[in-house]
Amino acid sequence: MSKAAYNNLKVVPGVPKDEEIEAYSDEADDPYGYLYEDEQAVERVGLFSTPARAITLGFSILLLLGVVVMAAWLLGQAGKKPDTVPALGGNNGEQAYHATSAGSLKAVPDINNANASYTSKPAGLSEAPKVGSLPPNFQWADQKTGQPVTLESLRGKPVLLNFWGTWCPPCRAEMPEMQKIYDHEKGNLTFLGVSMGPRDEPLGVAQFVQLGNYTWDFIHDPNSDVMTRYQVTGIPSSYFIDKSGVIRAIHVGGADAQIIEDNLKKAQQ
Repeated sequence: MSKAAYNNLKVVPGVPKDEEIEAYSDEADDPYGYLYEDEQAVERVGLFSTPARAITLGFSILLLLGVVVMAAWLLGQAGKKPDTVPALGGNNGEQAYHATSAGSLKAVPDINNANASYTSKPAGLSEAPKVGSLPPNFQWADQKTGQPVTLESLRGKPVLLNFWGTWCPPCRAEMPEMQKIYDHEKGNLTFLGVSMGPRDEPLGVAQFVQLGNYTWDFIHDPNSDVMTRYQVTGIPSSYFIDKSGVIRAIHVGGADAQIIEDNLKKAQQ
């Protein structure tokens, strides 16, 4: 305030001139009372002063509660005792178990001899992965008895030898159809699924088979040696072998029920 303005101030009896200056200054700065009205407006604004504020605050509270619940759940999961997977025992993995709340799961057996010899061969037939030949022989240990089993020992019934992988979409797609056919023909033929390392491993295969409720026999080719002998170029690959042990049909790629049944008929003739 200028000195002239100060000197022209109206003296109010009983009020010190300095207080008059302060009052005058306030009025000069806010001649229309806007400052005072804004201060009153600020005092009137609360958390729930408008519907938008109420909705925003409610959403924030729900979000915070959700975060708290999720954090508590994660802490609870972290505190649970993890499943344990003991190391595979023996050459065939028949001693491997997976400890779960549902019980113990036995790993599928490994093929322990990819070049097993035939004890007998029909005259004039060679061992080769092609129609009209004997399928390359191999050996594994029976999952239940631990006794050695060879492909040759399965003679007497038609065999569907299926190379597959848990990670293979066409393999997974054809397995439910295979299960239906196996259930219908059970006792009249043998299905044998061969998974391969290193992409698959015996315990993971056993878990996949259990979850899918697949009930035919499964074995594992740990080093893909048998796959190499069969010259498998793509999976799934299926070899349809007749009861005498001769390959009657080969199908590479996913198969529907009709393809499987047609090729099985060739092996059943």
